[in-house]
Amino acid sequence: MKREIKFKAKKFGSKDWIKGSYVHTDVYDFIAQSSSDLEDGFDNKDTFNLTRIIPNTLCQYTGFKDKNGVEIYEGDVFLISKDYYGIVSFDKKKALFYVLISSQNDKFEDNEDLLYMAERYCVNEYFHDQNNPQKVW
Repeated sequence: MKREIKFKAKKFGSKDWIKGSYVHTDVYDFIAQSSSDLEDGFDNKDTFNLTRIIPNTLCQYTGFKDKNGVEIYEGDVFLISKDYYGIVSFDKKKALFYVLISSQNDKFEDNEDLLYMAERYCVNEYFHDQNNPQKVW
């Protein structure tokens, strides 16, 4: 199985998101985008555009899409009901993506399988787009 490795992040100095390959340097972090849309990867004729990003908004693609075909990234939010939401997270010890389910009043918290959520719900918003990153409401 071939897994697509890509990232998204907010552009530095902007509210816009950009998707591509992650590039880290000693000074700044970037998203690189190829000049071509090759499905099988890059070739030696490609040129790249580096866009500086806000590092703490970097999100990795999970390899899954929601029920509407929207790519799911780490930090994306599923709005389950008016009282419950789920944030796509990564477990470093288990090396897997999962959905952290929480309630609006923070009195309930549980984990759910990402594939289960992707098949049933749509990505509603991005965790990093919130004014208060602790709440998605």
